[in-house]
Amino acid sequence: MEGEETYDSSFLGQVDEVAEERIADDDIIMIKGTKTSSAVSVILRGANDFMLDEMDRAMQNALSIVKKTFETNAARILIT
Repeated sequence: MEGEETYDSSFLGQVDEVAEERIADDDIIMIKGTKTSSAVSVILRGANDFMLDEMDRAMQNALSIVKKTFETNAARILIT
């Protein structure tokens, strides 16, 4: 850190393991055994960029629906 920068150690979490793993052709950092779960990562894999873009859009839509459901404190079941 430079200058007057500080951090609050209470913002840091605790984990059992941090490891680099290879999934397909990508190296990713895996954080395992978190004491509290306030965030997660979702890895999308597809045959091409078009499929990944569509999956990303669908995931964003689904997360928006979940967020709105929690914000309005309401849930509805639609049967089609």
